[in-house]
Amino acid sequence: MSDLGVNCVVCVPDDESTVTEHGTPKFTAISYANAYAAPVVFPNGQGADVIHAWTPRELVRKLTLRLAVQGRAKYVVHLEDNEDVILETELGTAKYAELYRLTKEAMDEIVPTHRSHPLRYREFLASASGVTAVIDRLLEFKPSNIPGLVFWPGFDPQFLNLDCLEDSRRQYGFLEKESVLVYNGNIHETNASEVRSLFLAVQALRRSGRHITLLKTGGQYIAATWIQEAVENGAVLELGFLPRSRLYSILRIADVLVQPGRAGRFNDYRFPSKLPEFFASGKPVILPRTNLGLSVRDSVEAMLLDSGDAIEIAQKIELILDDASLAARIGAAGKQFAIERLSWSKNVPALKDFYARLR
Repeated sequence: MSDLGVNCVVCVPDDESTVTEHGTPKFTAISYANAYAAPVVFPNGQGADVIHAWTPRELVRKLTLRLAVQGRAKYVVHLEDNEDVILETELGTAKYAELYRLTKEAMDEIVPTHRSHPLRYREFLASASGVTAVIDRLLEFKPSNIPGLVFWPGFDPQFLNLDCLEDSRRQYGFLEKESVLVYNGNIHETNASEVRSLFLAVQALRRSGRHITLLKTGGQYIAATWIQEAVENGAVLELGFLPRSRLYSILRIADVLVQPGRAGRFNDYRFPSKLPEFFASGKPVILPRTNLGLSVRDSVEAMLLDSGDAIEIAQKIELILDDASLAARIGAAGKQFAIERLSWSKNVPALKDFYARLR
C-alpha cells in the first residue's frame, strides 16, 4: 500500500519493533499503548482517513472505535476466520451456548480480548464503512448493505527461488535419501485434530519403511501426548517458533509441503497464511479441498485432500514421493498459480480502489 502512495500507520498490540521481523517497514509502526496515549497524526498533520481493523476481535475493535471517534475516520473491518467457531472451541460448546443467555455486558466478563465478542463484533461490522475478507465465504458475516471485498494475501519474492542445497539438509541431520515434509504453523485447539492426522500419517509411512521426517515450526498451545510421542520416535523434528527470516531456509529443504485439514466450519472460512509461500516455493503442495483448495486443480497445481485423515494424507504423500515427474509438474504449476493469483502487487491495488469508493 505504501508503494501505491498511501501513508500508512500500523498499530501493533505490543512492541512495535516486532514489525522488523518481516523486513524494513515502509510504514510507521506504533504500539496500542501509544495509540491510546496520544492522537495518531499523519504527515499532513491530520488523523486517518480510513482505519482498517484487522479482525473484529475485542482489542482491535476497542482501539478502532477510539481512533475513529477522535478523527472522525471511516473504518473497514477485515475478516480472516469464522470467529464464532474459534470462540466456541476455546470456551467449549456448553459454555459457548450459555453466552447467548447473557446480556452483552455479562458477556464482556467471559469473552477474552483476543477473541471476538458474539454481539459486539456484529455491531462493529454493521457500523463499518466496508468489510474485507481473505476468502469469499467470510462475506456471509457481512451485513448486506455494507460493501465488501475479497483479497488474497501474497508471498515475499524471495520464496520464488528456493534451490535446495544438500548442506542445508545436513544441518538438520537429514540423511541424503530422507524425505522431508514441512509444516510451519501453530497447534491449537481448533486445528489439533487435523495436525494430529498429519503426524499419524508420517508415523505410518515410517513404519512402512520410508525414511521420512516432518519438520515442524510454530507455537504449541495445547498439551497432548500425541505430539510428544511423534517427536520422541523421530517422526517430527520440532523447531518451535522461529523468526520469519528462518522460514526461507526451512522451505528450501522440503520435498513436500502439507497443509492438513478438511472442509468444515473452521477451514471453509479461512486462508492459511502459509499457503502463498508454499505455492511460490515451487515445491508440491498438499491441502484440503476447501478455502484456497477450491481454486486449484487436483494433481495439477496441488494435491487435494477430501477426508483429510491420516490414511489419505499418507497416500497423497506417497503419490508425490514415488513420482518425481508428478512432483515437478505440481510444483511448477503451483508456482505459476502463486505468481498469477498470490502476488501482493496484483492484489493490493483493488484494496486501494475499495478505500476510494467508501462513503
